[in-house]
Amino acid sequence: MHENPSWIIVSKKATADIGYEALIPAVVLTALALLTIILRWYSRAKLSGVYGVEDVIVTLALIFSMAFTGIVGGEFSIDLNSTHDEVKASLFTTIMKARFHAPSPSTSPNDH
Repeated sequence: MHENPSWIIVSKKATADIGYEALIPAVVLTALALLTIILRWYSRAKLSGVYGVEDVIVTLALIFSMAFTGIVGGEFSIDLNSTHDEVKASLFTTIMKARFHAPSPSTSPNDH
C-alpha cells in the first residue's frame, strides 16, 4: 500500500519559495488593514472621542500583520536573489547552529 506523505516539497531551490502569489496578497491586505485602522482611529478621535481596549488589540494585530508581511517580503527577496547552493549552505549552517548551540563557558551563570 502506497501512502502519500503528510508534507509536500514545494521547491528544491529555496526553503520556502515565496513568490508573487504570496507577496502581493500579503502587501495588499496589510495595506487595506492599515487604511482601515487609520480610519478607525480617525473616527474615534473626531466623532466619538472614546477609545476602547478593542482599538488597542486591533492595532496590535495590525503590527503583527505588518511584521509578518515584512517576513514574507524578506523571504521573497532571499528567494529572488539566491542560488540553490547558497540557500542549501545557509539553511544547513542555520540548522547546525540552532541544533548544536551551546553557551560559552564565560557566560555561565555559575562563574560568580
